[in-house]
Formats: sequence, C-alpha cells, structure tokens
Amino acid sequence: MTMNNKLFSRAAFALAVASLPGLLYAQKAGDIISGVIEDNEGPMMMVNVTERDAADRIVAHAITDIEGNFSFRLVNPKDRIQITYVGYETVDIPITKLYYEIKMKDQGELPTVEITAERVQETSGLPIPLREASNSVQTINMEEFEGLGITTVDEALQGRITGLDIVFDSGNLGARSTMHLRGVATLTGDANPLIVVDGNIWQVDSNLENNFDFTNNSNDTEKVSELLNINPEDIASISVLKDAAATAIWGARGTNGVMEIKTKRGSRGKTRVNYSYRFNGTWQPEGYQLLTGDEYTMFLKEAFFNEKLNDTKTDKIWEIQYDESKPLYEMYNNNTDWVSEVKKFGIQQSHNVSVSGGGDKANFRISAGFDTQTGSVIGQKMNRFTSRVAFDYFVSDRIKVVTNFSMTYTKNKQNSAAISTAMKMMPNLAIYYEDRQGNPTGDYFIVPTTQSQELPTDINPLADADFRKQYSTSLNVNPEFQIVYNLLGLENDQTRLTYDARITFGVTNSNNESYSPSLLARNGWSDSNANKKTESSNKNSSIGTTHSLTFIPHLKNKNHSFMAMVRYQLNTSNGKSQSSGVNKVPGGFESTAVPSNNPDMSTGASRSRSMNV
Repeated sequence: MTMNNKLFSRAAFALAVASLPGLLYAQKAGDIISGVIEDNEGPMMMVNVTERDAADRIVAHAITDIEGNFSFRLVNPKDRIQITYVGYETVDIPITKLYYEIKMKDQGELPTVEITAERVQETSGLPIPLREASNSVQTINMEEFEGLGITTVDEALQGRITGLDIVFDSGNLGARSTMHLRGVATLTGDANPLIVVDGNIWQVDSNLENNFDFTNNSNDTEKVSELLNINPEDIASISVLKDAAATAIWGARGTNGVMEIKTKRGSRGKTRVNYSYRFNGTWQPEGYQLLTGDEYTMFLKEAFFNEKLNDTKTDKIWEIQYDESKPLYEMYNNNTDWVSEVKKFGIQQSHNVSVSGGGDKANFRISAGFDTQTGSVIGQKMNRFTSRVAFDYFVSDRIKVVTNFSMTYTKNKQNSAAISTAMKMMPNLAIYYEDRQGNPTGDYFIVPTTQSQELPTDINPLADADFRKQYSTSLNVNPEFQIVYNLLGLENDQTRLTYDARITFGVTNSNNESYSPSLLARNGWSDSNANKKTESSNKNSSIGTTHSLTFIPHLKNKNHSFMAMVRYQLNTSNGKSQSSGVNKVPGGFESTAVPSNNPDMSTGASRSRSMNV
C-alpha cells in the first residue's frame, strides 16, 4: 500500500468516527447538538428546533439558517429534540447522537382551528365569567394612570368607584385615609373595607387595632396609611367588591366591602428595564376671607368697650388712642396674613425602576421606588423607599411555586396644625419681635403669658414649625411563599381541581418622637410642655397560612356553570409597644434618658389568633 492510500484510509476513518460519535461515547451536558433539516425541495430555513425536558418545557432552542443548519448546546442528554414548522409534521426524537439529518414531511391540508375566549373576573381564586358577575364588582386597570401624577392608591380610586368615600384623617403627609363603601355598616367597629393584596389580607398593627378609639379616631390619625405602603407603579389592577360579591368570598369580613389589589409580575421574554420619573406640585387653595389686622383691632375695641352695644358708649370708641410708649406696641400693630405665611408650594419627586423578564421555567420582576415630598404647609417632609420582588417558578405544567417579597421604609416630619392654628391667630400680631421703629429683629414673637389672659393662646405657627420636632418612621417587611397545584385538568373544557397553599410573614416596626422646647411654652419654664421629649415605638410580627381548594367541573351544557371554593386561614400576630416622656429637660439634651421630675413611661403587649373557614 502506498503512502497516499494510507493517508486516505486514515482520513476516511476519522470522517466516519466524526459522523457517528454516538457509537463511541455517550452524550453529556454541554455538548454541541447540530444537524441539517430539509424537505423534498432541499434545505429549510427558519425551522424551530427545541430541546424539551420531561415536563415539556423548552430548555434550549435554535433556528435553522438559509442552508438548513442548526446547533445548540445540550442541557440534559435525557431530554428530547422537537422540530416544528408550519405545514409540516412535528418531529420528536430522543437525543442519541450529536449530529442529525432530518427530512420533514408535508402535513397536507391544515385543519381548521377555531379559537374562542371568555372574559372572566378574577376575584381571589374564582374565575367568574363577566356575564355572570353583577355590577357590584368594579375593576380599574392601572394602565389608565400611566403618565399621570398618581402617588397613592387613594388618589387612583377617588371619584372612580361608585359609593366610595375617601377622607384623610389629618393634614400630615402619608396620613391615614378612611374609606367607606356605601356608608358606614358598623357603629362599634372599623368601617374601612377589607384590603386584600394578591389574595392576602392586609394586616393592621395589632397594637393600633386594639387601642383604636372608634369614637374620635384620636389614637390612629397619624398612622401611616396602609395603602401608602404599596407603590402604584407595582399595581396591575384594583377590584372593589360590594354586597354579595364581597361576602360570598370573604364572609363577614367583607361586610364593609373588599378592595382586591393585584400587583405586577414578570412575563416570558427578554429582560426589560423600565425607569420613570415624576414631578408633582401641590398648593393650598384660597380659603375663608379673614379679617385684616386693622379690622380685627377695631372689633377688639368694640367688643371690649361696648360689648353690649349700648348707645351711650358708642362715641367712646373713637376716643381710644394707642399708647405708643408701651414696649409691645409694635407687636400688636400689624396686618399679618398668617394663612399665607404657613402655606408653600409643595414638591414631590418620584423615581421608579423595574427589571422583569422570564422564560419557560421562571418569570421574575424586581422593582424599587424612592419618593421625596415636601408638603404645601411649612414643616412637612416625607421620604419613602419601596421595593418588591415577584418570582414565579414552573416546576411543571401542573405545579407552580411563587415567592413575593416587599419592603417599605418611611420617614415623616409632621406638622398638621399649621393651617388650623394660622386661621385662629390674631392678624394684628407680628411674626417677629420689632423695634421701636417697627423693624423685625428676626426673633419669633410669642405672646407672653401676662399679655395673653384675654387673648387667644395659640403659639406662633412659624416658630412652632421651626423649633418643634415631630418625626415618625416605619419599616414594613412582608415575605410570602406559595404553591399552586392543578390536580386535574388544565383547560377550560376539562374538570379542574386546584390546590393553593401559601404562608406569609409580616414584620412592622414604627417609631414616633417629638420635642417641644421651652421657647414654645406659654408659661415659661413652669409650663409642663417646656423642653418636653416623648418617644414611642410599636413592633408587630405576624404569620399567616392559607389553604384553598377550588373545584370547577366541566359541564356539557355551556349555559350552565358551577364552581366551589373552600378556604382555611390561620393567622397569628404578636405586638409590643412602649412609650416614655419627660419634661423640663436641661437645654441641649433631647432624650428621654435624661433624669426628670415628671417621667412618664408605659409598655404594652398584645397577641391575637384567628381562624377562618
């Protein structure tokens, strides 16, 4: 045999080995699967080649080029290859080698495909057809508010839900909102509707709930609204259930109506990054027309010298003259518009970013938002950070695992009494101390005790906003784990039985602190509010489990439908609270740990258990 014949034999042997690798060794993850696909007319382009696992999920894929070639990296040698193209029969083959030559067969005449769809009203696990839902269910899609300056859920609902009244309990930023659906259904309990987020009841701090004064709302007016903790950018839709639509699913707890909030989740596709920035401005409208300082002074004279409107004393009003020699004369000789002084142009800036995407196995969405806001009244400022993570993992076409995580941190500087105080202030008073020529010195003027016996005793609202410190902070963390198992059919034309189990955790920490210096005390150092420092904190933790079983049989008569759901819930909550206060603290020390003559301390603990079927 010549040298050329030997080289040719070796090349042929190497080619044979390369073309039949499956005979020499087993495939392993990471190997390159390749091949060519053609029909009777030659190579086929744009054919879908996928690797599918035992649950029929796509784990790898490729598309043939103009010459019919494809290649992809193998994930699991136990999977199979599926090849599909419109008008051709689907090919399913096991993975036994690394190179394939596939010839597709024409499917012939395509069968007629009829697609029908029925809109349903998703209400906490029951897909009720819209034709069977009464008008007691209203749904708002949050896409309607894209590009608008909606900062809280309250604003989105205001004026859009029939019979819903929303009232904010105070003028502070983030103040609690009271909502009534078709009036008040209780005289001794909470009249707010039940709030449900992604199928979970929105829990309220048990310390606040147990100590709530239903007669005047005095203990809860400064509580940060539960709805404020949900960033509107994370909400997909809001449904409001009333009457039978609410009680049929939530029982007695739905007596005041139910507000169901569904948050956004990831979807299959490439990773998408969204960023939005919003700028809002707020201002106080013009209110009552109040007296000027000169008008108020004249009314004072008439009330003091002729309070019974006696005709014989009327002329004496014009004989009254101010005594300019008095040291405080200039402080009572002004025309001050106190309401205008405490109002300002409020600014809110909102930054939101989200990352979402997914594939056949999992979908995800991660979002974060930061809001900073100054109120339309002096002395108000709030910062809020929100974060939410939603992750869906499809174990198979029957089992889905869901995890959710949300966190909200809020810091709020409060001043709710500025407007009401300004409306009661004497308009002839000066804002600052003035010299003999009426020039302000820059020091706030506060009516001395000796001068205020016959006058209103309200503190200068500008001084109060500058020197009084009143802060509240809150941190809310809520993780959740859920599993959904479709025990029977998966399609609408099959009998379905779905088991839904979830466990939720909640941790809420809130702190409030205030400090009032002696400068604002009307009676000086002897006043109980002189250098007064108070602190309070509430800590609450909760665990809730929910088990739901939904049965929807398939009926041959499409004019009839039946569905049933059994739900069992068990919730446990523990709370602790403490407060302390001291007054007449030495200047420069803003702490309740400083020794004081009148310390005030209290603690509390609460525990609640609930079971619902």
